[in-house]
Amino acid sequence: LLVGRCCSPCFSTETVDVVLVDEAVRSLPVLDVTAASPEANVHGDVNEGNLIRSTSPSSCTGAHHFRKQFHAFICDVSEGDLTPEALASKLAKEAMHSLCRALLPREQRLVAASVTQIFEDVDVDKKGKINVDDWIHSALLHMYTPGPAAVSAIGHRVHELDTAGIVQGLVKTWESVDLNGHGLVSREAVEQLASADPHFVTVLEALDAESSQDLSYSEFCVHELCLQYTPVFLHLYDMSKSLAQYLSPLVLGQQEDGLW
Repeated sequence: LLVGRCCSPCFSTETVDVVLVDEAVRSLPVLDVTAASPEANVHGDVNEGNLIRSTSPSSCTGAHHFRKQFHAFICDVSEGDLTPEALASKLAKEAMHSLCRALLPREQRLVAASVTQIFEDVDVDKKGKINVDDWIHSALLHMYTPGPAAVSAIGHRVHELDTAGIVQGLVKTWESVDLNGHGLVSREAVEQLASADPHFVTVLEALDAESSQDLSYSEFCVHELCLQYTPVFLHLYDMSKSLAQYLSPLVLGQQEDGLW
């Protein structure tokens, strides 16, 4: 978080430049599925698990789309996997193009911090480089994610297993399941897969247990990595012991039911 300090109501020129660098970095398509997300392109609804499900899936939201995106992204900085140096070069080029000048030292530090965060999120097996399967895996996880805790748990499990090609195997299997590239597999499709492959019988049972009508990539990974969802109950308590509802109009100028 970058905060500018200024006596006038406006930002200083230096602060605005840093914000522009941050915006240039964030505009790059690393894990950016907004262009292919159900919120951006299609009408969606919310199921019982609070995952946004598209009611009219786009044809460009699957692994094939993200594979093309990865190769387009690295074409001018790398011929294969994406290294921290290549990513830093790409981010710096985009930022300088946006600002029409060289980056200041603090802006270079922002780029370096962005590279570190991206590799922390995408390079789940900590090999120091991002390949196309890592890119697809992370992008698909963020499409219909049950939340950052589940994404983090999937990443930790992949790292714990320390099995060569585990991410590649997950992506390859998912591509064979999500034939339409919608990012979701319907219950009917899972039933057909289960009739031909006993491996998907347990996946179907998991859908039944969660009363879900479709399967997302994150849910697929949870099953494949032998993880389980655990219900979490949040209990709220009024710390004011009901005094807030009487004192809030006097202190805050509006009615509040409690101090939770």
